Amino acid sequence: MTPNQARLPIWSRALSAVLAIALAYLIAYWLSKWVAPKPLSAPTASLAPALELSGNASKQAAEALGLLFSKPAEQALDMAPPDIKLHGIVFAGTDSSIVANAAGEKPQVYRAGEPIGAYRIRSIQQDAAILEPLPGLSKGALGQTLRIELPKRESLIR
Repeated sequence: MTPNQARLPIWSRALSAVLAIALAYLIAYWLSKWVAPKPLSAPTASLAPALELSGNASKQAAEALGLLFSKPAEQALDMAPPDIKLHGIVFAGTDSSIVANAAGEKPQVYRAGEPIGAYRIRSIQQDAAILEPLPGLSKGALGQTLRIELPKRESLIR
């Protein structure tokens, strides 16, 4: 700068810097919108037959999708053992546990693989526990499993 030229005031230089930063931000924003790949969308023609399903066909399609995306349920007898009562389930994948009691004992916490009465806990599901008889202790046939479920809740609104 030459001595004859006047310097700009500091507020003017600060305002110019802020405006330059804002302009750079806007350019970067719009460039990212323009360059970014567009999201994929499903072709609408392929969805049309699924949307036209009604009644029994719709129910069958929903069941087929449920079977496709769910784990197969373990085969179990639907009769509950008379000496074991399930009080609660803490479902946390492999760390799941149940609160149950056998033959008049106090309720205790059990994990998969632990014995309870004449049974061993084979697996724990969100709403039930699958039990298998212990060899030599139970009268049931080996290989058969029993399913004990949480008691059904009555309506809270009376």
